[in-house]
Amino acid sequence: MEYFSLFQLNNLLRATLDTYLDPTYWVVAEVSELRNNASGHCYLELVEKDNGKVIAKVRANIWANIYSQLNRTFEASTGSRLSAGMTILCQVVVQFHEVYGLSFNIKAVDPQYTLGEKARMKQEVIQKLSSEGLLEANKMRTLPRVVQNVALITSPTAAGYEDFMAQLSQNKQNYHIQSKLYPSIMQGDGAIKSITQAILTCNKDTFDAIVLIRGGGSQIDLDCYDNYELSKAIASSNLPVITGIGHERDQSVCDLVAHSALKTPTAVAEFLLEKMSDFESLLDRYMVHFKSKSEQKLLLLQQQIEQQQLRLIQQSTALIKTQEFRLDNCLHKISQIAAFNIKTKTNHLHHLESKLSLLNPETILQKGYSITLYNGKPIKEKPVKGNSLTTITATHTIESTITQINNRNEQE
Repeated sequence: MEYFSLFQLNNLLRATLDTYLDPTYWVVAEVSELRNNASGHCYLELVEKDNGKVIAKVRANIWANIYSQLNRTFEASTGSRLSAGMTILCQVVVQFHEVYGLSFNIKAVDPQYTLGEKARMKQEVIQKLSSEGLLEANKMRTLPRVVQNVALITSPTAAGYEDFMAQLSQNKQNYHIQSKLYPSIMQGDGAIKSITQAILTCNKDTFDAIVLIRGGGSQIDLDCYDNYELSKAIASSNLPVITGIGHERDQSVCDLVAHSALKTPTAVAEFLLEKMSDFESLLDRYMVHFKSKSEQKLLLLQQQIEQQQLRLIQQSTALIKTQEFRLDNCLHKISQIAAFNIKTKTNHLHHLESKLSLLNPETILQKGYSITLYNGKPIKEKPVKGNSLTTITATHTIESTITQINNRNEQE
């Protein structure tokens, strides 16, 4: 029975591969692991996944004489050093070693493919958020004109945190903004879950806004801010989210869905302080406007009062004159009526005096008549014979004695 030793078979595989394979191939794969050797070599593990499941895997290396220049070129083009988690298009030499087995020797990496792949994945996230109506959702949240109480999501050891707090505390206007820190991982694989959980926690409390900040870093450190889950958490937040992630280049998806996006933590602090300053300026303008309007109103009211006073004086004067005229007419009428009544009464009195004068006994006596009194009274009762009578004439008083009394009716 013919057989091969393990070395012989592996050697045959090596020779066969060397004979029938092309010198190089361009391969698309995801970098699942990357380790830098002290000697300058780079060791990687490349994988291909289908729905998250690894369907192919191979070891790879980049020798030191190539790795240094390759990494510089890649970083200059993409803004990030070659690292785990990236999908790359690389030129490889397929190698088989009797001891170490199959591996790829990477000769070149196309940075444009990585940029395109990242852009494609980013665009897919944006389109998904757009289809769910989340791109503008957080922008619809009401950000107060003056933000006074914020939830601060960042790493307490980050330089960006110190910059933000220093900018707030050292403002010349002595504005005060209260902040509560929610410590979070701000880069790498753990950042997505950590920041998402912090956002959910903040929404259970009462704040004016959420401030999400971090310091500078490589482009790969910012890849988590293009993640769908984290972007959705920001977009769905009940509180407006302000970002200051510290990127220098393109806008991240998290920035895109946030209520307000600034470049750096310092810029976020300046944004909040500027809102306070703008509000104070607005109040000053309102005060000036209010003072001006009040003075104008007071002047107008004073003029109206003066006009009313003048009108009242004029009306009062006219009314007094009218009443004086009416009073003079009344007095004149009263005087005429009184004079007429006096004259009438005087005439009536004269008439009565005339009548009285006719009835006056003196007048009768002057005409030759006389008055006879019996016991000092006019004769009403029959006098007694022998008694005395008093007879009054115009010039004399005659005392006489009754000698005879005759009845006038009998005489007739």
